[in-house]
Amino acid sequence: CRTPNSSSARVVGTVGASVPEEVPAAAGVEVVVVTGTPGATTTLADDYVEPLVGERARSQLQRVLDGTYSEVDLLLFSREEEAPLRLFYTLRELRRLEPERRLPPVHLVDLQHIGSSAAQNWNEARVRELCRVLGAEEDALTDAIRVCNARRITSGEAGAGRRIYVTGSDHRDTRLRRLIEARGAVIVDPRPVLADEGTLGIDTRFVHATTSPMRGAAKSR
Repeated sequence: CRTPNSSSARVVGTVGASVPEEVPAAAGVEVVVVTGTPGATTTLADDYVEPLVGERARSQLQRVLDGTYSEVDLLLFSREEEAPLRLFYTLRELRRLEPERRLPPVHLVDLQHIGSSAAQNWNEARVRELCRVLGAEEDALTDAIRVCNARRITSGEAGAGRRIYVTGSDHRDTRLRRLIEARGAVIVDPRPVLADEGTLGIDTRFVHATTSPMRGAAKSR
């Protein structure tokens, strides 16, 4: 979702599925999902990552290195699985060792995916940190939560009666998601199903910010 003031904002790329969408919306940034195509040529990426890195992640790295995302001002990485974390560390080192590549800055959104109070406090601190990085104010975050929740209601109504939960291992591309949505259904937890370019493809659960919008946006993802 996007807030009304986002048209003149800078561009932020996301890698991974648990960047809190409310924070980029509050900052008014344009969000671009860094996508990868399994089986595509990865000549550049192959020089920097081990064979154990999956084809999709390798392709994502290739597209960052070949300039596909040259308009991106900042790359945000989440850590709900190992691949985005590996790409974060790789690109951070490439920026340090090969500055002539002029790669965009990188930032890790280090949210913990457990329900303890300690993890919740940690996640809230990470959301505050992300707000500082993107320049999002707390009042704007409250508005962004409202806008994103309204979008979730609209998405739910569009697929009323056909809500699909997909589980199991990660899907290698976006074809399953496209097929499901083309038939008017809504994926209620899209983490295992990749999103297309232009959508965050993240958590569809509501954010409740009755006490603190920071704590609300830091909900367990």
